[in-house]
Parts: sequence; C-alpha cells; structure tokens
Amino acid sequence: MAGLRGWTERTFELAKPKPVPAGFYEDLRSVYSRTNKAILLDYETTVRLQELSQPKKHHPGHEFDKKSPITVVSEAAKRAVATPRVEALSAPKGFHRDYECMRPVETIITPQALKGSASHRVLQLSKPKTSHALNVEDTTLWDFSEWSSGVTDAAKNAVVSSRVEQLAQEKRPHPSYLGPKSAYPVITPQVLNANANKRVQELAQPKDRKELPSNDHFEKPSAGAKMAQATDRLSDLAQPIPRKVRAKIIKKNS
Repeated sequence: MAGLRGWTERTFELAKPKPVPAGFYEDLRSVYSRTNKAILLDYETTVRLQELSQPKKHHPGHEFDKKSPITVVSEAAKRAVATPRVEALSAPKGFHRDYECMRPVETIITPQALKGSASHRVLQLSKPKTSHALNVEDTTLWDFSEWSSGVTDAAKNAVVSSRVEQLAQEKRPHPSYLGPKSAYPVITPQVLNANANKRVQELAQPKDRKELPSNDHFEKPSAGAKMAQATDRLSDLAQPIPRKVRAKIIKKNS
C-alpha cells in the first residue's frame, strides 16, 4: 500500500466492493413480493420462461467483426500498376481559368508604387481642412447671449413685402371641415328624456328558463330502460381488464 503513489487508506477502503447484506437472495422475480423467500428456492421457472431466456442466435450468414482494424494488403495489390484512367482521376482538380485567388492578409506593395510620386491634386487633398476661428470673446463663458450679434443694421431695419406677409399667414381649414370629436360624448336633453318603445322594453327583459320546453328524454329514463338487461357480450366487455400478474410457479417433484 505504501508503494503506490497517491493512494491513501481511504481510497483503498472506498475501492472495496459493497458487502452483500444478510438474507439476500439473487434473481427475485419482484422486489415487492411478500412471499417467503426461503420457499422460492424450492421452485423453478416454466418451460416457456426458460425458452424466452435463451439468447438470440445469429443468422447463418452473419459475419462477425474483423479481428484487426488494419486490413492486410496482399502482395499482388502492392505490385499492381495503376491504369492511365486511375492516374487521371487521382490528379487534383484544377482551378477555373477565370478564378482569382484570395488576396493575402498583408498587401504586397510593388516597387513601382514605392517609387511613385503624388500629383498636385493628391497633395492638395491630403492637406488637413482649415476651419475659421470662433467669434468668442475672452471675457465670456461660452454663453451665446453674451456675444455680439452678427446681424447687420440694414437687416434689422428691413421691411418685409406684402407677399412675404401673405405667406406668413397660417393656413385656414376647409369650410366643411369638422373638428375632432370630444373624448366624452355630449348627451343631448332629447336623448335623456326619450322613452323606450314596447319592443325595446320586451327585448331588455332577462330570459326566463321556466318558459323553455322541458325535455324528458334526458331527465328521466323510461320504464323499459329500467327493466332492460345487458347481453352476455356487454357483460363480458364491462369486466375490468386483468392486471399483469406473475407467471405460475411449478413446484419441483420431491
């Protein structure tokens, strides 16, 4: 035990098989059987159960698995010469004449591109865009209301034309336009004072089940049905299905 590396006494104790409890009998037909276990040893199974317990036989033409997964190559197969057709089929398939291979991850720059010079237009477009400085006073805190207005005096004193004033007027709705309805309908006094007619009052009454015609066929069985007797076939079908029971036990001849 000391010679095995990594094995402890607890490991050897857990590796031992579980002991069989006292009074244990093998191959009991049911774990819920209440029959005396000592009596079951004096019985044997039926011929049918022994026949069903036999293993299934293989087909006469059945071939078992090979002994080795490596197939043995014969000497004649080793010296065989492939035909021109087999050699043609074994050659790799060529690419289409219009096929373009995928570009590599790293782009290869040609020597001509390394020695090339940019044109005047390319140099002009490569320059950074220049922006005008913001009209911000040093004493302000970036508040637009503190900056001086850029509107000229002529624009401030300008007078709009009659056409501009006409276009500035809001668009009026159509003369026959009806506005949206209110979410709360307005009930007129005529509707509040209206009286329902006789037909409406008749339809508003709740339905009375007493007025419905009675159906005696579904309430009371007839006298003939009470005195009827089931046939033998119906009595046979009315019997409960027998539950699955154990096979019969044949006692050995003493």
